[in-house]
Amino acid sequence: MKQLANYQIINDQEGRQAFVLVPYNDFFHEQEYRKKKHIPREVINKTIAGVSLLRAWREHLKLTQVEMAGRMGITQGRYGCIESTKKPKKTTLEKAATALGITVEQLED
Repeated sequence: MKQLANYQIINDQEGRQAFVLVPYNDFFHEQEYRKKKHIPREVINKTIAGVSLLRAWREHLKLTQVEMAGRMGITQGRYGCIESTKKPKKTTLEKAATALGITVEQLED
């Protein structure tokens, strides 16, 4: 999923982030993307904030890196490298999708 670059955050009276203004085309694209791939809003919001799609899914499912690594049969250190990679290999995404219980399409940009 592409990251939004042109958006504005509006704070409430206490200075907490309350709203985000995005260009209509970006909003429309996000809605279509979400419908097509069945990605929860929480996951999309994290990716907009700059988190990798793999990490966003892991956090959404309340898994630690250690748990995820165990499900994939690798070390936590190796998993951390995969999660921070901009474009993991297709075979790696397939293993991660299986570990998360989602489709590989839900992990692809």
